[in-house]
Amino acid sequence: ATARFFRNHRRIGELFRLTDEQIGHFDKNAIVKKCEMLLRLERGIQTVMMGRQKLLFAENDPQVMETLGMYLESVECQPVFVGDGRNLLEKLSGADGETEYRAVVLDTRIREMDIHQMIRRIRGNSEIPIIILAPESEVADRIMALNLGADDFITEPVNPMEFAARVRVSIRRFTGEGRYVDESGEIAEKEDFLTIGRLMLDTKTLTLYKDGTEISLTPIEYKIMYRLMKEPGKICSKEDLCSLMNESSGSGYENAIMVHISHLRAKIEDTPHRPLYIKNVRGAGYKLEDRL
Repeated sequence: ATARFFRNHRRIGELFRLTDEQIGHFDKNAIVKKCEMLLRLERGIQTVMMGRQKLLFAENDPQVMETLGMYLESVECQPVFVGDGRNLLEKLSGADGETEYRAVVLDTRIREMDIHQMIRRIRGNSEIPIIILAPESEVADRIMALNLGADDFITEPVNPMEFAARVRVSIRRFTGEGRYVDESGEIAEKEDFLTIGRLMLDTKTLTLYKDGTEISLTPIEYKIMYRLMKEPGKICSKEDLCSLMNESSGSGYENAIMVHISHLRAKIEDTPHRPLYIKNVRGAGYKLEDRL
C-alpha cells in the first residue's frame, strides 16, 4: 500500500490540489488509507464502465448530448459523441472499432453529414446497428434510410426513455436476438422490449407503443402481437393463433382470427387496407415483416 501511495502521490495531489511539500506533512498512514479508497473507487468505476455497451453517436448539440447521454447511461450504454460523420467513420474503421462499438446513432441535423451516404459506407463494411435520429420527416425518407440498411429510424420529439430503450434493443439484437452482453462479458437472456420498425412491445408492462404512443390492446391482441414480434418474418399458422385464443380449430375459428387481425391492423397500421406490418400468407397464416 505504501508503494502504491508513492507511485500515486502526484495524482492524489492533483485530486486534492496539494503540492509535494504539503503531502509530506501528512500522516502517511492516513493518506495510504485514502489512496486505497480512491483506488477501490477507480476499480469500481472501471468495472461499471466495462459492463456498458459503447456506441458511437454523431451529435453536436450539447443539450441533446446531455439529455440523451444520461438516459443511454441509465440502460447500461456508454455513448461516445463525435461532432461529424468523418470522425465517426474514423473511429469505427480504427483497429478496434468493429469490436469496441455496439451501435451507431446518426443525427440528421448535422449539416456536414450526408445520412444516406453514411449508411452506405458503414453498411459496406459492418453489420453494426445503425439508428437514425431525425426531426419530423417524410415517410419516404424513413423508407429510404431503412432500405439502405438502417436498423431503426427515430423521429423527434421522442421520449428519451423510449429512445434509450430502442437503442438498447438494437444492441441486444446485434449481440444475439433477445440477448445482451452482461458485465462479465457473457451472453444473457433478456427480452424486456421487442422492436419492429416504429413498434415497440414492452413485455414487462404488456404494453405496445407506436412512435412512443401507447396502443391499447386486448389480452388476445397482446398475445398475437407478442407471438408475431418475437419471431419477425416467421409464419405463424392459423392453428397456432387459434391456440393463443384457447379455441379449438374448427368451424368459425378462421373468422375469429381474421377479426382480431383486422382490429390489430386498425390500431398499428397507417393504412389498414394496405398493411406494412402484419402480412397474410395465403393458405399458411400470418407474419410480421422484419424489415421496415
